[in-house]
Amino acid sequence: MNNPTKCNCLKYPFSPPECFDYCSGMIIRHAQLFHLQAHLKVSEPLASKIFELTSNQKLRMLSDFKPHLTESEFKEIESRMNNLSPGALNWIRKEVFPKKPSPVTAGV
Repeated sequence: MNNPTKCNCLKYPFSPPECFDYCSGMIIRHAQLFHLQAHLKVSEPLASKIFELTSNQKLRMLSDFKPHLTESEFKEIESRMNNLSPGALNWIRKEVFPKKPSPVTAGV
């Protein structure tokens, strides 16, 4: 995605469709070890590996993780992002991409 500011990561499937790489990467980058396992249902070994990667590197897009993961690990995380549960979507909307109050309503 050339212009991630055009992505709506609150709408699922992510909108427009070419935003999957950006939105998925931002979600994974934001997730703590617990979130990867509880909300995204990532296996414990892979969750630990991803958490370590996000702690030490500036990975932004889902595709940025690919060189650091085996093919099966990448397919697992890609599959999880393609099949988000309602609970995962709720966590994403509340924690990863919370709506900011508008200047009109803030402090009123």
